[in-house]
Amino acid sequence: MNITPYDPQRIYRYIDDIPAMKGDDGGPKPDLVTPRMLLLYPSMTCNQACKYCYYIAMHQPKAFLPSETIQEIFDDAVSLGVEGVELCGGGEPLLHPKILDWLAYGLDKGLKFGVLTHGSVNRSELFELMGQRFSYVRFSVDYAEAGRYAETRGTTERAYHLMVENVQRAIASREADPMSENNCLVSLKATVWEQDTDDIHRLYDFGTRLGVDSIQFKRADEVGGGLDDDHTRRERIENLLA
Repeated sequence: MNITPYDPQRIYRYIDDIPAMKGDDGGPKPDLVTPRMLLLYPSMTCNQACKYCYYIAMHQPKAFLPSETIQEIFDDAVSLGVEGVELCGGGEPLLHPKILDWLAYGLDKGLKFGVLTHGSVNRSELFELMGQRFSYVRFSVDYAEAGRYAETRGTTERAYHLMVENVQRAIASREADPMSENNCLVSLKATVWEQDTDDIHRLYDFGTRLGVDSIQFKRADEVGGGLDDDHTRRERIENLLA
């Protein structure tokens, strides 16, 4: 069965874990369940300053996990039965200066990778590799227009255009080899903060033009000015997405 991340039956990939989690008269037995995924925060450095980001106070210059530590984490993960690693975190994971080295190490170990990135990193070889070898690449994009994007994310319009180029690069790399079995899902993730329905429409059109596989919309919680403070706007957006 070819189960995609959008398939409601994807839980059946873990059918053997259900009895252990459910347990018996003695209760659940989670110690019998193998961990499947690791979330790795390789960086607490970011070259953007999104207005809704609650990690900004934790950002530091050149705050990267040592490559040796990351490789040890991969070794431990494989020994525990972990299958996949998501690169994410409070910083931008793709800014790590040694990322290609430890990615090669993890891929050689048989780990699968996904990443959540703002995509404004000037390293074309990295996005080509991800299109070829990653399970998914998710680009954080809040507005379809360069000016609104730059203003909200505390960056430049050049960063917007670089992100667009890297989305296209990842898709082109994925499709360059028609015989490859890799099916990297390239998607957008929009944090909904001050946007209204017109902005959501534009993001939909933007993603369609780029040819991404999906768009994820997530509320910016615990931030002033968000949807929690404007229930009417939230209802309009929820109705539109529905």
